[in-house]
Amino acid sequence: MAIIPKRTIEDIRFQNDVVEVVGSYVTLKRAGSTFKACCPFHKEKTPSFVVNSGRQIFHCFGCGEGGDVFKFVMKYEAVDFVTAAKILADRVGIKLEYEQGTGGGPDKSVLYKLLEGAAAFYQRVLMTSPAGEIARQYLASRRLPGETCKEFMVGYAPEGWDTILTWAAKHDHSKANMEATGMIIKSTKSGSSRYYDRFRGRIMFPIRDAQGRVIGFSGRLMSVDTEAAKYVNSPETLLFRKSNVLYGLYKARRDIVDKREAIICEGQIDVIRCHQQGFTTAVAAQGTAFTEDHARIVKRSADAVVIAFDSDQAGRVASVKTARMFMTAGLAVRVAWLPTGEDPDSLLKEGGSEAFQKVID
Repeated sequence: MAIIPKRTIEDIRFQNDVVEVVGSYVTLKRAGSTFKACCPFHKEKTPSFVVNSGRQIFHCFGCGEGGDVFKFVMKYEAVDFVTAAKILADRVGIKLEYEQGTGGGPDKSVLYKLLEGAAAFYQRVLMTSPAGEIARQYLASRRLPGETCKEFMVGYAPEGWDTILTWAAKHDHSKANMEATGMIIKSTKSGSSRYYDRFRGRIMFPIRDAQGRVIGFSGRLMSVDTEAAKYVNSPETLLFRKSNVLYGLYKARRDIVDKREAIICEGQIDVIRCHQQGFTTAVAAQGTAFTEDHARIVKRSADAVVIAFDSDQAGRVASVKTARMFMTAGLAVRVAWLPTGEDPDSLLKEGGSEAFQKVID
């Protein structure tokens, strides 16, 4: 398992002053020999969050959160230690070095490579394989052209129990790593050692983290004439935590920072359609309702949100619940009340960007 050498970690720590790093996320005010702010990890009116330059630590006397510069980035960005180290290394121009460790867990770099390869495989099936013809016809009927599918790396998992297993064997990916990414499932039959593909006969949407790395998938059925679930998502894994993921954030983040506002949708196709039509701040939750963690993630880049959910009763109830969540996090909230029977995808498809902008306005 590849690990970051201790000497590299210390270099990163030394070159990232905790006051400068924390100050890039929240507004700090000097208070004697320390700096204070309202805590970014819980709601408060009187500052109890303290950053100590001499000791290179932070501590909140309200909620108890505290630690060094790595701990702050991990908590604020909702990432693991390795990702926090990369963020801090990039900040000061340090090239990360790795060495082989003795840990028993899977190597994250191998899992990232595996998932990126699987996403490319699913896209090749969609774009070029005879097995992907049914999916190409479906996406054409939804007015999602090939260039848009390429941009979001949309793919297709064909029918069959061992398609991705066969691909993995050809590329020397072990079943243990495949299982660790959630791509395959072990049979529950007593004494069986058989594995099978999790995703079969579904349009595949790669899920990426804020750094743009594939961490999982969402597979959508094309037919509604079935009792099977419309969506099947990757399970929680070492890389994928659904409460920490917003679909499309890796593409939307820069524009969200520029505009200080995000458009909050319900599904992947809504997000893709928004980006296709120029609404490039659109994101969606992934396999779960919006949580406080999602609200905190958005708040890092935005001051306000526009909630654009489906216009049915379920969508309107969810809009109110989600609005409360974002308001509690300190964001200004508007709700785009779409016409009856519409969702962002259908409204943009039929009415164009003007109709959607009118609702937003």
